[in-house]
Amino acid sequence: MLASRRCSPSGGRPALRASALAGLLALAGCMERPETAHYGPPVLEPPARVIEVFGQGAVSGTPNIAEVTLVVSGFGATTDESFRANVAMTAKVTQNLLNHGVRPTDVLPRGFRLQPGVGFPGPETTAMVDGTWSSRDIAVVARDLEALPKVLSAVTNFGGEVIDIRFQVANTEPLEERAREHAVIDARERAQAFAQELGLRLGEPLSLREVPPVEVAQLGDLRRGVPGDVATRDAYEVRATVEVVFALDPF
Repeated sequence: MLASRRCSPSGGRPALRASALAGLLALAGCMERPETAHYGPPVLEPPARVIEVFGQGAVSGTPNIAEVTLVVSGFGATTDESFRANVAMTAKVTQNLLNHGVRPTDVLPRGFRLQPGVGFPGPETTAMVDGTWSSRDIAVVARDLEALPKVLSAVTNFGGEVIDIRFQVANTEPLEERAREHAVIDARERAQAFAQELGLRLGEPLSLREVPPVEVAQLGDLRRGVPGDVATRDAYEVRATVEVVFALDPF
């Protein structure tokens, strides 16, 4: 007589079959339905529509200071005498500048040079070194343009030579900010025009970069300008360039 054998619910093959069936059902729940399944290459998201434009802005300002470059020279039979003569001449010119309202911190020595003095003892003789010339370059900031003629006279009346005058704006930060604002507005207007041509709507700005840094340009020949001359007015320009990336959206 054959003995019958039963398997308990917690062990044996019936339990294994139930576990396998549960795993298949769980896997089936994670799979796409036939009507939504995709066969073939993966679907890629469409690239974002953007437009990159450059905008430029320029603002002119009225100069309110002048940087004057002058040279003070001295002559002596020897190098030491020439140097001492130059020091004495520089002290006189500097003091005269201070007497005309120039600040001590606005008188800036820039360089010093020595060169031989050449003379001709007679009409039929060759050149000979008969001494030494010393020259000192000095930059002077004149903050009162109305008093600039007096400042220049303070230099030339004591043997100094004015070799350059440049008119500038003391504080360019407000001009720089306005130039940047104009550059951003110009970039948006350019992008808007391109978007309309493409039949799209201009979206939000995604990035902004200033290229190159703010530039400062002097317009006209300022060396001949003096207070009251047209050449000194509206002759200072600040320029800014920005690169802006905008999103493009469909209507």
